[in-house]
Amino acid sequence: MEKILLSVPLWFWLFSSGVFFGLGEFFSKKWASGFGWEMLVWALVVYTIGTLTWFPILLHKNNLFAMGIAWLLIGVAMTTLISLMVFREPITVLQMIGGVLALGAILLLSV
Repeated sequence: MEKILLSVPLWFWLFSSGVFFGLGEFFSKKWASGFGWEMLVWALVVYTIGTLTWFPILLHKNNLFAMGIAWLLIGVAMTTLISLMVFREPITVLQMIGGVLALGAILLLSV
């Protein structure tokens, strides 16, 4: 099984995990907005899949610090895109500055 998981490229697992995290964010926001318990079930399912795709990442590169930060960057990007493009959430200048500083901190930690 390990050999099969390693035959899939690392970038695929990272991207997949980030996409499933983003989908979990989408469904959890829908649930919180009153779209019913079905959205909560979908959120739990896709968050679980996202978590399961994390394990092959560590098989490829068993460096929690580097892979964790790479995953955080993808997760931040997915959450930002979903909140701004799908839900059209307003963002203040102060929030934008905070987001840029947070992203800068994550990038600095990854070098």
